[in-house]
Amino acid sequence: MKKTIALLLSLLCFFLLSACAEDKKISFPPAENISQIEIIESDGKSLKRITQADKISALVEDMKENTKDSGRESVNDQPTNIETYYILEFHLSKSADSTKKFYLYKDKDTCYIEEPYTGIWTLKNEIYDELCH
Repeated sequence: MKKTIALLLSLLCFFLLSACAEDKKISFPPAENISQIEIIESDGKSLKRITQADKISALVEDMKENTKDSGRESVNDQPTNIETYYILEFHLSKSADSTKKFYLYKDKDTCYIEEPYTGIWTLKNEIYDELCH
């Protein structure tokens, strides 16, 4: 009887702790460290470049505010099983690592932004459309 109660309490604690897990937030470089943002199609063709500091700052802030943890993990260098994706490349001016890449794609009418080996977040459709079209 004591073992059953201990097991039930352990399971209850596990479920309570897992329910309280905090959403993982996406981490972009600080806007003041970004010299340009480039959007590249999956075939390597450059789609657009954003170089104005105010537009970079606004875009980074919009993406931070409009992403939500999808709960999915990123386990590859780039998205797999996705026909069309875009590379969101941050060119950094104040870093030894000169670029930081994210991937944008749609899957079943949901837009995602993925940082390789870090996480996958949902992104509002309006921001995806603004960046990729």
